This record gives sequence, C-alpha cells and structure tokens, in this order.
Amino acid sequence: MAKKKKNKIALPEGKGPLGSVGSLLSRHFTDVAESLPYLQRLGAYVLPYKWRLVAGVILGSLYGSWVAALLPALKKTFEFFEAKKINFEFPELAGIAVLVPVYFLVRGVLGYLSSYLNLWVGMRVVLDLKIDLYDHLQKLSLDYFSNQKSGRLIFQVLQRTKTAQNALTRIVHDVVSAPMTIITVILLMSRTDLFFTAIALSFVPISIIPAVILGFLVRASGKSEEHAGAGTANLLQETLAGIRTVKSYARGEDESKRFQKEAYREYGHSIRNRKYLEMVGPCVEILGSFGFAAAIIYGLVSKMQISTLLMLAAGLFMLYEPFKRMSKLYVTLQRISVMAEAMMGLLDVKPSITNKPDARVLQEATGLIEFKNVTFTYIVKDTEHLDNLDAAPVEVERRVALRDVSLTFEPGKFYALVGPSGAGKSTIASLILRFWDPQQGQVLVDGHDVRDLDFNSLRRQIGFVPQEVFLFHDTIMANILYGRPGASSEAVTTAAKRAYADEFIQMLPREYETVVGDKGCRFSGGQQQRLSLARAFLKNAPVLLLDEATSALDAESASKVQIAIDKFAKGRTVIAIAHRLSTIERADQIIVMEKGRVAGVGTHQELLANSPLYQRLCALQFGVVKEEV
Repeated sequence: MAKKKKNKIALPEGKGPLGSVGSLLSRHFTDVAESLPYLQRLGAYVLPYKWRLVAGVILGSLYGSWVAALLPALKKTFEFFEAKKINFEFPELAGIAVLVPVYFLVRGVLGYLSSYLNLWVGMRVVLDLKIDLYDHLQKLSLDYFSNQKSGRLIFQVLQRTKTAQNALTRIVHDVVSAPMTIITVILLMSRTDLFFTAIALSFVPISIIPAVILGFLVRASGKSEEHAGAGTANLLQETLAGIRTVKSYARGEDESKRFQKEAYREYGHSIRNRKYLEMVGPCVEILGSFGFAAAIIYGLVSKMQISTLLMLAAGLFMLYEPFKRMSKLYVTLQRISVMAEAMMGLLDVKPSITNKPDARVLQEATGLIEFKNVTFTYIVKDTEHLDNLDAAPVEVERRVALRDVSLTFEPGKFYALVGPSGAGKSTIASLILRFWDPQQGQVLVDGHDVRDLDFNSLRRQIGFVPQEVFLFHDTIMANILYGRPGASSEAVTTAAKRAYADEFIQMLPREYETVVGDKGCRFSGGQQQRLSLARAFLKNAPVLLLDEATSALDAESASKVQIAIDKFAKGRTVIAIAHRLSTIERADQIIVMEKGRVAGVGTHQELLANSPLYQRLCALQFGVVKEEV
C-alpha cells in the first residue's frame, strides 16, 4: 500500500521560533476566549442537576482528602517502626494490618460514589443536549436539509454528543478529586518541610507550557478529526441507502476503496489527536521530575529523618497521577470546547419557515387554494468543499422554479399538473405544504396567506403522497397509522382496502403486523406505493396532493387505485402531478407547466385542441419516443 502523505496542522507564521510560538499562543487563547460563551451555554445544561453535582463534588473532595490522608498514616507507621526497633507484638501488627483494608474500603466507597454521581450528571447533560439537537433538527425548514448531508447530521447528533459525554464526564470527575488531592498533599508536605515542598514543585509552572501548546494542537487536530469523521459517516449512510444501486452497477469494491480512504483519513486525524493528548502526561512528569529529584537530594544532604523523607517521597509520588490528570484536564477542555461550539452552533441555526406570533390555526379547510403571481427560486448551497465542518454553506446556484404563476384550485375538483421534468410541478405541491415560501406573490388556502397560518395546522389539512415513497422500519399497521395516530384498526383496514393494499397484506403470515424493512425494502415498489396511499387515505384530509401516486403500479393495479382515488376525491381538492394519461383524462382541469410558467389550462379535449405542448406530451406517451408526460 502506498505511503500516505500526512496532513500537517498549519502553524501561524512569525519572525523566528519565538515569534511563531508567541503567535501560536496568541491565536490559541483567542480561540479559547471565543469558546467561552459556548461552554457557558453547555454549563447551563448542568443547572437542573446541580444538587447531584454538589454531592459529587463533596464526595470527590472527601475522596481527594482521604487519598492524601495516607501520608500522615505512613509517617505514624514509620515512627512506630523506628520506636519498636522491629520488635513487634502480634496484636500490634494485626491492628496495623486491619487498618489497611479499612483505609482502602473508605477510599473505594468515596471514589465510587463520587465517580457515579459525576458520571450520572455528565451523561444526563449530554442526553438532554442530544434530545435538544434532534428536536431542533425537526424544527428546521426543508431548505436546510436540502443543503446538508444526512450522514453529517447523524454524526452531529450521535458522535459529537458521545465525544462530548466522554470528555465531560472525565472533566467533572477530575476537576474535583485531582485538585483536592493535590492541595491536601501539598499542605501536609508543607507542614512537614516547607523548603522540601517548594523545591519539589519549582518545575511545575514550567510544565504548564507544553500543556498549553498541546492544547492548541488538540483543538486544531480535533476539528480535522471531526471533519473526517463526518465524511466517513456520510459515505456509510449514502452507500447503505443506495445499496441496490451499488450492487446493480457492481461497484461494491469501488465503494469499499472509497470507504477505506475515508476511514484511513479519519484514523490519521484521530491518532494524531490522541498522540498530542497522551504527550501531556509524560511532559508534565519529565519536567516535574527535576524538581522532585532536587527535593530528594535536599532531603539527603540535610540528613532528614528517614521516616520524614519516606513520607515526603511518598507524597511526591502521590502527586504524579493527579498532576497528570490536571494537565490533561486543560487539553480535554479544549476538545470539549470544539464540541460545544459545534453543537451550540447547530442549535443557533434558525428555520427559514416559522410561524408568526399571531399565526392562525386552520381548523377545517374547505380546500380552496390560490396562487397569486407566485415566483419561487431554489437557492442551492454547497458544504462539500468546506474545510470547516461547521462553516455556513456557500451559495453556488440559483434556479428559478416558478415564474409569476397564478392558479386557482377549487374545492371538490380533481386537478392534474403535467409538463416536462423541471417545469415546476412538484414546487407547486411544496409551496402548498409550505415547505418553502415564495420570494414573490402569495399562496392562499381558504383565503388566508399560508404565511399567516400555523404551518402544522395547515399540513394537517393536507394528505400527501410523494413520488419517492418512504416507509419506516416498522409494521404495516404503524406505517399506515402514521397518517392519523390513534385511529382504530378498522379505520386502518378500510384505508388499506381503498388503496388496494389489503389484498396483498392478507396474504402475509403476520398480515398488518408484518415489518416492512428499511424504507419498505421487503415489498415491491407498487406495494410500497399502495401503503403510502393508504396512509394518506387514513388521514382523511380535505386536500390531497399526489406526486405520481401510481407511477410504480402495473396497469391493472393503477386502474384499481385510480378508481379508489376517484371515490376518495369526492368533496376534496385533489391535485395530482400526473404522467399517466388515465390520470389526466379523469381530471376536471389540467394545468400544463413549462419552464416554471403556466402554458395552458383546460380539460383534456380542450388542451388537445389548443395546446401544442400538451399535444406533443400526449403524442410522446403513445408514440415511438417514450418520455414522461
């Protein structure tokens, strides 16, 4: 395998080595300052659990103090040994031996309770954050998802929160126990010999410098690791979602190579990040050891009592681990600040489609829909080529979908939208559902501008069958009930019969309790489409939008379903994006779209007589050239 070129972390320019370090530190502390508001917002998630946190802090403090209590115990033991001159009575030895497990029992209980409470708080904070992120994604408008990759969003909600959880629980635990151990040990050592303690700790301030520098590197490499991880997650999601296409084109090996490349890229950034993180402890140990060595030499030269020297030496070794944890604490804080900035940044994204404060709730729509001089443009943005995972998408294209469109859809009538691909048919359905708002003009439902209506109440008045059917990995019953949660099983069965789905459901071993598989993969396209229709029929809304609702059906099934739609359509406003002539002929009115404009309106016979475009579309469906109407 060819040797891969390493992605270096760019260091800031400066005049000479000192200039580079100074510029690096300046940039690092600027980044830290910018992260503080995000860390404060993350801290707000802790407030509901403050009493558990306080209990964990108290127990952690007791744990740190109890660990340090070993020093005076050791001193007393050494003094006892010196006084006895190794002449021990069995009861005395037994008493000393019993104290050892008692000490570690108390230490273990305090450590467990402190760790558990702090871990509970950290995990609960991240749970709340994960739920908020998902809830916020549900509130974002469709245009946001049109410009994002679903794999990256999954990475945001799952992987980032998991990383934050690991870092947060480590911080919450170490920020209490480690400082208390350090403070208590230093105080006990200072009471015994202040000069010895001062010499031992003289190199500790110097050891902070590598921790700060490595903190900058961890922060920078952490962002690169995030970007690479999101790329891997997105590739995995895409290939699994398109597994039929991958296999049908025999591209499995190619996709494996792509994934291997992305996985190696993520691994490179991850191992580099861990390398910087693990370098902190050794740097602190090495620099601190000079002071410890000097202190030991001082103790020997000053002819310190052996019991005192051993107690102080034990104190030095007890400081090693908490000092290492404290040094890593700063670096871990840099890692979690990257997470906090990213997650809070996602929470700060505002939906483009929102309800007005005085939005009107639409209770029972009559089904009157009007378009008045509507112009709509899709704004296409790109995030693929951004180095920063959380950077705002860059606008790359504007595509006009509708141009000055005026239409009226009256209640109780069946309308068909026809025209070439890209003519604006699906956009009309999306604007009725208020997935987007037009840049110019108005969309009215029952005389109300949809921007003045509560969009959830608006969508509850509309049944929608998209061209790309989506079924959840659940039972048939649950998928149909998605249209009207709480409906009776009889209502579900009736809706399925209307959509001619009951006939194949009854042939299944578990009937309505059959699991459909991921996106309905266990059923044919036609069966999926009939289940989607059943879902819309169950909703029983006054407006029905059909985006090629019979495209995946054979001619016989399509004919049956069309009859069902005709029956269901009575008294409702039905708007069908239609390619089949059978659908078009049944329509009360046909709207011909071309390049975002209305090219003709009328019945089938009227348009055959007056619309050249409609004539061509009909001729293509029955002629030699097979194109969609």
